Amino acid sequence: MKLRAARDDDRDAIIALLDAESLPTSDLWNRALEDFIVAENEGSVVGCIGAEVLGGTALLRSLAVGVTSRRQGLAGRLIESLEFKLLEHGVVDSWLLTIDASDFFLRHGYWVQSREDVPDAIRRTDEFSSLCPGTAIVMSKPLA
Repeated sequence: MKLRAARDDDRDAIIALLDAESLPTSDLWNRALEDFIVAENEGSVVGCIGAEVLGGTALLRSLAVGVTSRRQGLAGRLIESLEFKLLEHGVVDSWLLTIDASDFFLRHGYWVQSREDVPDAIRRTDEFSSLCPGTAIVMSKPLA
């Protein structure tokens, strides 16, 4: 299994993975995938993660691993790979919204935050303002 930068021809596979997990995809059809990483196994995309880079902060989004590739540490590898890439681009902290994966993200160094503490750049994203419900848990992690 190898991790690599996402390409435009990965879009359908990424959206299928996210749809299977009921994660937002409506804004991905017209979006560049330069801040996405995929996990590939025997030529098939089996996992993905992405971010919206907003200056020195980023919104982690779109983490999904296919059912047959779970329980192998792949989600953790995807997070580490994306965080390394974000650091290379000068991002100092990562934020995310989750409905049911807060325990997983706690194990990977993220902390629950108040919605009032979310930076304005994150507040202005479609994911924060409209795609995720207001009941989603907000989490963050310093990267630098």
